[in-house]
Amino acid sequence: MKLNNAVIGAVALMSVHGCISQSGEICSQRYPELNWGFTTQNFLGALTVSVESSKELISYAKKQGYSWIELRDPDASLSTDDCKIIASFARSNEIQVNYSVQRGLLSADFMAILNRAVQNSAVFEGPGFVRALALKVEGQHGWSESEFKRAVTIAKQAAVLANQQGLRFTVENADVALDGRDQPYYGMWEFLEQTSPEVLLQLDTANLFTGSVAVNPAQAEQFLRNFSSRISYLHLKTAADGQALQSLQDNPLAFDTILDIAKQAGAHYIAIELNPGSAELPQIYQYMESSIEYLTQQDILEQ
Repeated sequence: MKLNNAVIGAVALMSVHGCISQSGEICSQRYPELNWGFTTQNFLGALTVSVESSKELISYAKKQGYSWIELRDPDASLSTDDCKIIASFARSNEIQVNYSVQRGLLSADFMAILNRAVQNSAVFEGPGFVRALALKVEGQHGWSESEFKRAVTIAKQAAVLANQQGLRFTVENADVALDGRDQPYYGMWEFLEQTSPEVLLQLDTANLFTGSVAVNPAQAEQFLRNFSSRISYLHLKTAADGQALQSLQDNPLAFDTILDIAKQAGAHYIAIELNPGSAELPQIYQYMESSIEYLTQQDILEQ
């Protein structure tokens, strides 16, 4: 489905109830350092990845007062020339862009996708992170010893490749167990211990609670505080009963606790991520709007 100008215009007229600076950007007096954006993953059920749809979502971000977007291109289907066109359009709209693919470290095509991701990421002005996923093997809670060693090696190689282009490599806590210590598998805790600071953590706030191994908020907070210096940027997303929700609501570990940790760690890019399922565009926009309203109610954003 194509995102048309009429839809963009209608959404842009919606009232964003968060703090709006004189420049028109969404802001927070409580967290003035944070840059507020969203991931275009929110729209992938209703839109295909293209130059046109990317431009239209950048226009939406501009009109709504966001300062950046995570441009999700799962299979690195955009060419570098496509990305240069999008980057030019983003600059003209004063929107920063972080280009992002969707691949696990152990995927057979990971290095091929990574190479395209690095080339595409380098043309954008923005946070400058190249992202991968910590994905377990189906049916397991975490990595086996051989899988773990391979994931660590690949992450180190990816960090070198990203750094050569002036970028930083980051790994999202996806469905690998948060802590595999004293378990017959390896998880994110050991992964971050065994990799250098050049391998960062892309924190998904819902994924802390949606894996096959349940953790409580105290365990999640301990993990974040232990590895706070490794956090690159956040997907601000809500989990309930082990599932990611369609809009931001109360998370098992409160967002203000997470944002306080991120602020102290210097992780200043926050992307709102939703789980809209098969929703159509108008409903996705409503989820976006209700998420901003929720953040206002929580005194994270202000009127």
